[in-house]
Amino acid sequence: MLNFLTQLFETGDIVVPRQPLEDRVSVTNYLRECESTGRMGWPGLAPEFNVEVALTATQVVLLFCQSVLYRELDEVFVANRIRNLEISNAESASSQYSGDLVLRFLPDIYDRLKRTTAEDPILPVLVNFAKRWPLSSVGIPDTGVNPLPECYAIPSMFRAYVDRIIQREDVARCADQQVAKAVKAAIGDHRELAPCLADYLSDR
Repeated sequence: MLNFLTQLFETGDIVVPRQPLEDRVSVTNYLRECESTGRMGWPGLAPEFNVEVALTATQVVLLFCQSVLYRELDEVFVANRIRNLEISNAESASSQYSGDLVLRFLPDIYDRLKRTTAEDPILPVLVNFAKRWPLSSVGIPDTGVNPLPECYAIPSMFRAYVDRIIQREDVARCADQQVAKAVKAAIGDHRELAPCLADYLSDR
């Protein structure tokens, strides 16, 4: 699993193992290193990092990547496995932040599945899971949920959410008035940053 993670973070060209070796200590250390590096670029004070949440999120991302390549892993198997990997207290800011270290790759996996076929049976499973992770699911259609209350309350989390919306031009997220106001302010006069969003927000 460590090789999978390093490729995911460092190159984007990944080799997806069928049965990843158990290397928990190495994976844990690597996740801590990645979070420490990412924290330096976080827009403000980041929530507490929970490496156990990040470890579980890694297993989820690996599972979805496996489902892209190994088509014998059907939607029932994947959904059941996801339930077995349930993340406790996922609604907390700490869990949302910790899971996002790896779950931020979910939109890329969604796009890969979508390119295979718009009717891929794994897609609803991924979307259903992603709905619980507002920050990580920006850019995935039909996950237009609002930030969770704790994420609203933490300025850095909300700023990261707004930045992610602008980066991916996720217009659906701007249905929330507080989010729309923050996105509009962040874009300002620089509509070239997100022309679709700028057009949508022009009369709001």
